[in-house]
Amino acid sequence: VTETSVVVGCVDGKVRTYDLRKGRMHADNFKVPVTSVTVSRDGHVAAASCLDRSCRLIEVATGTQLNLYKGHKHETYALESCFSHDDAYLCSGSEDGR
Repeated sequence: VTETSVVVGCVDGKVRTYDLRKGRMHADNFKVPVTSVTVSRDGHVAAASCLDRSCRLIEVATGTQLNLYKGHKHETYALESCFSHDDAYLCSGSEDGR
């Protein structure tokens, strides 16, 4: 959630951005269930945690995937990711405790 938009993920594989000022919705389809979405402090990027063991960094304004991070176990539970206080790092959990 930012001052003017809401970004949500869904198990249908889509990340939806609702622009509250313009009354518009934009959907990006990652074709894999999304369990959580976290928006950076500056509101420019979001991290989408997906059930294919990935965390995708996306640009909120355009939906462009900026990076794809893999290597953690994420198959059953909703795992949240978070940005560091300066948005320089992205942290994510793993079901196997690593």
